[in-house]
Amino acid sequence: MTNYHIVLMGHAGGKIPGNRHFRPPGTGTPSSRKVTELMLTLQQVMGMNVTSYGSWDKTSKTMTEILA
Repeated sequence: MTNYHIVLMGHAGGKIPGNRHFRPPGTGTPSSRKVTELMLTLQQVMGMNVTSYGSWDKTSKTMTEILA
């Protein structure tokens, strides 16, 4: 699955900036970012103490670009 769209609503208590469009580099290529990276990042932003996320596509890499 590549080049899919995800809408984030809210600002996570001011931790995630809003009113922007973000497209990670390499979208739609084998080097593109994984949705599990986004999910792990969002869990950490919400205060959960997790270091990895996913089952068959497990990752410990976060997508910090959405926090800037």
